[in-house]
Amino acid sequence: MTIKFLLKSRVLTDNRKSLKLRIVHGSKGLKRDSICDTGLKINPKYWDKDKERVTDKHSNHEILNTAIGEIAYKRNKILTKFEADILTFEGVINSL
Repeated sequence: MTIKFLLKSRVLTDNRKSLKLRIVHGSKGLKRDSICDTGLKINPKYWDKDKERVTDKHSNHEILNTAIGEIAYKRNKILTKFEADILTFEGVINSL
């Protein structure tokens, strides 16, 4: 299972995009896929996909990066529970 941040393709009126979590589990034949909203809106120009952060040029970058960090921490805890067979795929989605 992978849970990664992604920017929704739709651009909002203020040129920001919604930050989502994409959950993928399984292989080609039995692949399950779901998307959960984080509630955060960011300017894609300042999104660092590799670091999963906004750069310091983004307005409110400290607040956004703190929120993103909390979501990433929760994501990692949920992945650990899934790997330990404590949560199912549906449990992961409900926990996010």
